[in-house]
Amino acid sequence: MKQYSNGITKKNKLMQFLCRHKNIGSYTQQSQFQIISGETVLHICKDCGKMTGKQFLEYEGMGFK
Repeated sequence: MKQYSNGITKKNKLMQFLCRHKNIGSYTQQSQFQIISGETVLHICKDCGKMTGKQFLEYEGMGFK
């Protein structure tokens, strides 16, 4: 099983299919290089470990757009 850097373990495909994904957390993507124009946020189910979505937040001045 794969484990994310935030401690959530990814379960097999059958368990992910049967999960209702009600316990979702938002985490920033960790990488070696950082993007100047914004950051990528991953939405991961805490129960089964499936990535339910990916969102890019752009910076505008001193905050988010």
